[in-house]
Amino acid sequence: MADTSDRRLRLEAIIFPPYLLLNRIPGFRQWINRIQGRRYERVLKELHTTFAESPLNGHYRLSGGMLLGYYRDGRLLPWDCWDVDFEIEESSLAELAATLPLLLKAGWRRRVTWFNNDGDLAEIRLKRKFIYLDLFVTYDRGGSSASWLFSERDGVWLQAEVHLPTTPTQPVEFIGLIWPAPDPIEPALEARYGQWQEPDSKWDYMTTSSIVKTERWTRPPLSWPEARLADRSSPPLGES
Repeated sequence: MADTSDRRLRLEAIIFPPYLLLNRIPGFRQWINRIQGRRYERVLKELHTTFAESPLNGHYRLSGGMLLGYYRDGRLLPWDCWDVDFEIEESSLAELAATLPLLLKAGWRRRVTWFNNDGDLAEIRLKRKFIYLDLFVTYDRGGSSASWLFSERDGVWLQAEVHLPTTPTQPVEFIGLIWPAPDPIEPALEARYGQWQEPDSKWDYMTTSSIVKTERWTRPPLSWPEARLADRSSPPLGES
Protein backbone atom coordinates (compact mmCIF):
# COMPACT_ATOMS: atom_id res chain seq x y z
CA MET A 1 0.00 0.00 0.00
CA ALA A 2 1.16 3.51 -0.79
CA ASP A 3 2.69 5.82 1.76
CA THR A 4 -0.11 8.42 1.75
CA SER A 5 1.60 10.53 4.38
CA ASP A 6 3.95 11.97 1.77
CA ARG A 7 2.61 15.22 0.32
CA ARG A 8 4.37 14.73 -2.97
CA LEU A 9 2.64 11.41 -3.48
CA ARG A 10 -0.74 12.96 -2.76
CA LEU A 11 -0.03 15.70 -5.30
CA GLU A 12 1.07 13.11 -7.86
CA ALA A 13 -2.12 11.16 -7.22
CA ILE A 14 -4.06 14.22 -8.39
CA ILE A 15 -1.88 15.12 -11.38
CA PHE A 16 -0.88 11.68 -12.65
CA PRO A 17 -4.29 10.30 -13.78
CA PRO A 18 -5.10 13.14 -16.24
CA TYR A 19 -1.47 13.20 -17.37
CA LEU A 20 -1.62 9.47 -18.09
CA LEU A 21 -5.03 9.85 -19.75
CA LEU A 22 -3.63 12.36 -22.23
CA ASN A 23 -1.07 9.74 -23.24
CA ARG A 24 -3.94 7.52 -24.41
CA ILE A 25 -5.44 10.18 -26.68
CA PRO A 26 -3.92 10.01 -30.20
CA GLY A 27 -3.67 13.77 -30.56
CA PHE A 28 -1.68 14.10 -27.35
CA ARG A 29 0.22 10.80 -27.21
CA GLN A 30 3.29 11.87 -29.16
CA TRP A 31 3.56 15.12 -27.19
CA ILE A 32 3.25 13.38 -23.80
CA ASN A 33 5.71 10.65 -24.81
CA ARG A 34 8.25 13.28 -25.83
CA ILE A 35 7.93 15.10 -22.49
CA GLN A 36 7.98 11.87 -20.52
CA GLY A 37 10.92 10.51 -22.53
CA ARG A 38 13.09 13.49 -21.63
CA ARG A 39 12.10 13.19 -17.97
CA TYR A 40 12.73 9.44 -18.08
CA GLU A 41 16.29 9.79 -19.37
CA ARG A 42 17.16 12.45 -16.78
CA VAL A 43 15.80 10.33 -13.95
CA LEU A 44 17.68 7.24 -15.20
CA LYS A 45 20.96 9.14 -15.24
CA GLU A 46 20.35 10.42 -11.71
CA LEU A 47 19.43 6.90 -10.61
CA HIS A 48 22.64 5.55 -12.15
CA THR A 49 24.63 7.99 -10.00
CA THR A 50 22.76 6.94 -6.87
CA PHE A 51 23.37 3.25 -7.57
CA ALA A 52 27.05 3.87 -8.35
CA GLU A 53 27.52 5.47 -4.92
CA SER A 54 25.51 2.84 -3.05
CA PRO A 55 26.14 -0.66 -1.65
CA LEU A 56 23.95 -1.98 -4.49
CA ASN A 57 26.62 -1.08 -7.05
CA GLY A 58 27.57 -4.34 -8.76
CA HIS A 59 24.55 -6.17 -7.33
CA TYR A 60 21.79 -5.28 -9.82
CA ARG A 61 21.21 -5.51 -13.55
CA LEU A 62 18.91 -4.29 -16.29
CA SER A 63 15.65 -6.03 -17.05
CA GLY A 64 12.38 -5.39 -18.87
CA GLY A 65 11.76 -2.57 -21.32
CA MET A 66 15.04 -0.74 -20.79
CA LEU A 67 17.01 -3.88 -21.64
CA LEU A 68 14.81 -4.48 -24.68
CA GLY A 69 15.23 -0.89 -25.84
CA TYR A 70 19.00 -1.10 -25.49
CA TYR A 71 19.40 -4.38 -27.35
CA ARG A 72 16.73 -4.20 -30.04
CA ASP A 73 16.27 -0.51 -30.83
CA GLY A 74 19.42 1.09 -29.44
CA ARG A 75 17.30 3.69 -27.64
CA LEU A 76 14.82 4.12 -24.82
CA LEU A 77 11.41 2.92 -25.97
CA PRO A 78 9.20 6.03 -26.32
CA TRP A 79 6.05 4.11 -25.32
CA ASP A 80 7.70 2.49 -22.29
CA CYS A 81 9.07 5.46 -20.35
CA TRP A 82 6.87 5.13 -17.27
CA ASP A 83 8.84 2.57 -15.27
CA VAL A 84 12.25 0.93 -15.10
CA ASP A 85 12.99 -2.62 -13.97
CA PHE A 86 16.09 -4.05 -12.31
CA GLU A 87 16.85 -7.53 -11.00
CA ILE A 88 18.59 -8.13 -7.69
CA GLU A 89 19.66 -11.57 -6.51
CA GLU A 90 18.51 -12.88 -3.14
CA SER A 91 22.14 -12.97 -2.01
CA SER A 92 22.24 -9.16 -2.33
CA LEU A 93 19.34 -8.37 0.02
CA ALA A 94 21.70 -6.75 2.52
CA GLU A 95 22.99 -4.38 -0.17
CA LEU A 96 19.42 -3.64 -1.23
CA ALA A 97 18.41 -2.82 2.34
CA ALA A 98 21.37 -0.49 2.78
CA THR A 99 20.57 1.29 -0.50
CA LEU A 100 16.91 2.05 0.19
CA PRO A 101 17.64 5.05 2.49
CA LEU A 102 19.92 6.49 -0.21
CA LEU A 103 17.13 6.22 -2.79
CA LEU A 104 14.78 8.07 -0.45
CA LYS A 105 17.40 10.75 0.09
CA ALA A 106 17.73 11.08 -3.71
CA GLY A 107 14.04 11.90 -4.02
CA TRP A 108 12.41 8.53 -4.59
CA ARG A 109 9.20 7.92 -2.66
CA ARG A 110 7.86 4.74 -1.08
CA ARG A 111 5.07 3.05 -2.98
CA VAL A 112 4.59 -0.65 -2.25
CA THR A 113 6.39 -3.83 -1.27
CA TRP A 114 5.25 -7.20 -2.56
CA PHE A 115 5.74 -10.63 -0.98
CA ASN A 116 4.73 -13.87 -2.69
CA ASN A 117 2.45 -16.46 -1.12
CA ASP A 118 5.43 -18.12 0.56
CA GLY A 119 6.48 -14.88 2.23
CA ASP A 120 9.51 -14.22 0.00
CA LEU A 121 10.24 -10.59 -0.86
CA ALA A 122 9.36 -10.29 -4.56
CA GLU A 123 9.37 -6.62 -5.50
CA ILE A 124 9.95 -3.15 -4.10
CA ARG A 125 8.39 -0.25 -5.98
CA LEU A 126 9.32 3.42 -5.64
CA LYS A 127 8.27 6.48 -7.61
CA ARG A 128 9.81 9.75 -8.68
CA LYS A 129 8.64 12.31 -11.25
CA PHE A 130 5.87 10.05 -12.57
CA ILE A 131 8.33 7.18 -13.05
CA TYR A 132 8.19 3.90 -11.17
CA LEU A 133 11.33 2.08 -10.07
CA ASP A 134 10.66 -1.66 -9.78
CA LEU A 135 13.30 -3.70 -7.98
CA PHE A 136 12.63 -7.42 -8.49
CA VAL A 137 14.31 -9.97 -6.22
CA THR A 138 15.36 -13.20 -7.95
CA TYR A 139 15.89 -16.59 -6.31
CA ASP A 140 18.22 -19.30 -7.53
CA ARG A 141 16.47 -22.43 -8.78
CA GLY A 142 19.50 -24.27 -10.15
CA GLY A 143 20.08 -23.11 -13.72
CA SER A 144 17.26 -20.58 -13.63
CA SER A 145 16.20 -17.68 -11.46
CA ALA A 146 12.69 -17.29 -10.08
CA SER A 147 10.82 -14.02 -9.62
CA TRP A 148 7.16 -13.08 -9.22
CA LEU A 149 4.70 -10.78 -10.96
CA PHE A 150 1.32 -9.66 -9.64
CA SER A 151 -1.83 -8.47 -11.35
CA GLU A 152 -5.54 -8.08 -10.68
CA ARG A 153 -7.63 -9.83 -13.32
CA ASP A 154 -11.43 -9.81 -13.23
CA GLY A 155 -11.39 -8.77 -9.58
CA VAL A 156 -8.97 -11.55 -8.55
CA TRP A 157 -5.35 -10.94 -7.62
CA LEU A 158 -2.91 -13.38 -9.22
CA GLN A 159 0.76 -14.11 -8.76
CA ALA A 160 2.84 -15.54 -11.59
CA GLU A 161 6.13 -17.32 -10.94
CA VAL A 162 8.63 -16.51 -13.66
CA HIS A 163 11.76 -18.54 -14.41
CA LEU A 164 14.49 -16.89 -16.46
CA PRO A 165 17.85 -18.39 -17.44
CA THR A 166 20.67 -17.81 -14.99
CA THR A 167 23.48 -15.96 -16.78
CA PRO A 168 26.57 -13.97 -15.88
CA THR A 169 26.54 -10.18 -15.98
CA GLN A 170 28.23 -7.96 -18.55
CA PRO A 171 28.68 -4.18 -18.79
CA VAL A 172 26.82 -2.40 -21.62
CA GLU A 173 26.89 1.25 -22.66
CA PHE A 174 23.50 2.89 -22.95
CA ILE A 175 22.41 6.56 -22.87
CA GLY A 176 26.05 7.42 -22.31
CA LEU A 177 26.45 5.30 -19.17
CA ILE A 178 27.65 1.80 -18.27
CA TRP A 179 24.95 -0.54 -16.99
CA PRO A 180 25.08 -4.20 -15.86
CA ALA A 181 23.10 -6.54 -18.13
CA PRO A 182 22.64 -10.31 -18.66
CA ASP A 183 25.31 -12.09 -20.71
CA PRO A 184 24.09 -13.12 -23.20
CA ILE A 185 21.04 -10.87 -23.53
CA GLU A 186 18.98 -12.71 -26.15
CA PRO A 187 17.92 -15.68 -23.95
CA ALA A 188 16.65 -13.27 -21.29
CA LEU A 189 14.61 -11.33 -23.87
CA GLU A 190 13.26 -14.49 -25.47
CA ALA A 191 12.17 -15.91 -22.11
CA ARG A 192 10.36 -12.70 -21.17
CA TYR A 193 8.98 -11.51 -24.50
CA GLY A 194 8.96 -14.50 -26.83
CA GLN A 195 9.37 -13.00 -30.32
CA TRP A 196 11.16 -9.93 -29.01
CA GLN A 197 12.57 -8.86 -32.38
CA GLU A 198 9.42 -6.92 -33.34
CA PRO A 199 7.16 -4.75 -31.12
CA ASP A 200 3.99 -6.52 -30.02
CA SER A 201 1.16 -4.26 -28.85
CA LYS A 202 -0.71 -7.29 -27.45
CA TRP A 203 2.13 -8.54 -25.25
CA ASP A 204 0.94 -9.33 -21.71
CA TYR A 205 3.47 -9.81 -18.93
CA MET A 206 1.12 -12.24 -17.19
CA THR A 207 0.98 -14.69 -20.10
CA THR A 208 4.61 -15.03 -21.20
CA SER A 209 6.22 -18.42 -21.80
CA SER A 210 8.63 -17.87 -18.89
CA ILE A 211 5.77 -18.24 -16.40
CA VAL A 212 5.86 -21.68 -14.81
CA LYS A 213 2.91 -21.25 -12.44
CA THR A 214 0.03 -18.81 -11.95
CA GLU A 215 -2.14 -18.95 -8.86
CA ARG A 216 -4.39 -16.82 -6.74
CA TRP A 217 -2.38 -14.36 -4.70
CA THR A 218 -3.42 -14.72 -1.08
CA ARG A 219 -1.23 -12.09 0.57
CA PRO A 220 -1.92 -8.33 0.55
CA PRO A 221 0.86 -5.98 -0.54
CA LEU A 222 2.76 -5.10 2.62
CA SER A 223 4.09 -1.71 3.55
CA TRP A 224 7.63 -0.42 3.33
CA PRO A 225 10.44 -2.86 4.23
CA GLU A 226 12.87 -2.21 7.04
CA ALA A 227 16.55 -3.06 7.03
CA ARG A 228 15.74 -6.44 8.55
CA LEU A 229 14.65 -7.68 5.11
CA ALA A 230 18.33 -8.58 4.81
CA ASP A 231 18.06 -10.91 7.78
CA ARG A 232 16.75 -14.25 6.52
CA SER A 233 16.02 -15.37 10.09
CA SER A 234 13.43 -12.62 10.56
CA PRO A 235 9.81 -13.03 9.48
CA PRO A 236 8.58 -10.81 6.61
CA LEU A 237 7.65 -7.29 7.63
CA GLY A 238 4.13 -7.15 8.97
CA GLU A 239 4.21 -10.65 10.42
CA SER A 240 5.23 -11.87 13.81
